[in-house]
Amino acid sequence: MQRVLLQDELAEQFGAVHEYHNLRSPIDAIRLLCINYPEFQKHLIESGKNGVSYKVIQANADLELEDMLLPFGSNDLIITPVITGSGRGTGAIIAGIALIGLAILAPGVGFAAGSFSTTAAAGKGLAAAAIAIGGNIGIALTLGGIAQSLAPQPQEIGGFGEASSVYDSGPGSITRGSDGRQSYAMTGPVNSVGAGATVPVAYGKTIIGSHIISADIETTDESDPLNTWIRTPTPETMRVNGEHLDFTFKEHGGLRSRRINSNEFGRIRGSCHTYWGGPCLGGPLDVPLGGAEVHLTNIKGEFDEQFPAHRLLMCFRHNSGFYSYISGEGSTRVDGYVTMQINVYNLDGFGRVGQVQITTQGLMSSGQEYQWASQFAYGKVANKDNYAVRIKIIDHNLDTGDPGVSVVQVGYDYLPGSAPQHGF
Repeated sequence: MQRVLLQDELAEQFGAVHEYHNLRSPIDAIRLLCINYPEFQKHLIESGKNGVSYKVIQANADLELEDMLLPFGSNDLIITPVITGSGRGTGAIIAGIALIGLAILAPGVGFAAGSFSTTAAAGKGLAAAAIAIGGNIGIALTLGGIAQSLAPQPQEIGGFGEASSVYDSGPGSITRGSDGRQSYAMTGPVNSVGAGATVPVAYGKTIIGSHIISADIETTDESDPLNTWIRTPTPETMRVNGEHLDFTFKEHGGLRSRRINSNEFGRIRGSCHTYWGGPCLGGPLDVPLGGAEVHLTNIKGEFDEQFPAHRLLMCFRHNSGFYSYISGEGSTRVDGYVTMQINVYNLDGFGRVGQVQITTQGLMSSGQEYQWASQFAYGKVANKDNYAVRIKIIDHNLDTGDPGVSVVQVGYDYLPGSAPQHGF
């Protein structure tokens, strides 16, 4: 059993559900509906005068006119009236006269005597021309062209004068959507469609444009003294792993970090205490922008609280400003950034036991500086107590020159807050 479902006004006049057997193609269903309901044929022929065509759907696919000759299949055939005036007879919207013409000319179920009116009989004169094209597809295409020529055409909206603020083309067109061009309802710089276009309903998250009320473009020369800095340079613009640091150890970007004030910096610079388990640097150690590694050795590591491998502490400093030029030296200065990689190695042949990356970014003038400390853990090897730290800059956009960053101190628990039992 095969079902044909009529919708809207067709269902009201001829019934919603029709069941048939052994239909060979969708056009057979049109034939049988015309035989069983003589007014159905007349309705389809005259529908074009009222600006109505039809969508024929099977298996969730819109059928073209030539698809009406394909095998019927097991899915329901759905015929729906649609309002149209574009005359697209061979498209997914099919004119009623094309369906009747194809039902007459294509081979298939025969019509009962007298089942067609004189209007349909007038189509016999078209049969020779259609068959001459060759095959059923030729018939469908020919009838589609005939239906297109007979279908009413929409009235064109005329152009507008040069002084008019209304346009008949483009994304702000009054015909956008209704003239068959791409709709800007959900894409494009503005959300605009023409009169009569479908209004979409979006569910979930969507990215859409908006109506532009006003726009302004200002052109300035790079030498403009008002544009020396993109914003006011200050250490407060600096970020470590994308976050602003205060003077208390907190988790920032996967590391426990905090800023160092000037008094703390003066006390730890060049200092060396054995319980720190770190080298005595004697002063900041510069890490160049060129990517060369800086090695720090003689770092003790244990599981105990004297040399806690899970709290390796490193202090850093930017002391020569921090910025990059937007277009060569002398142009506007914008935020710079530096990404350094820190590797911890066991010196007893076990290789690398820890790795972290730290990125700093911000905008400082040449007379400004920034100090901070970061704490992290490395993999302590049992009964192996000698370690080294290697630091290199792997990426940067910085025009202040070397050093990209300086290492102030390495060790354990030498800053307040890094461990409660230690301090100055």
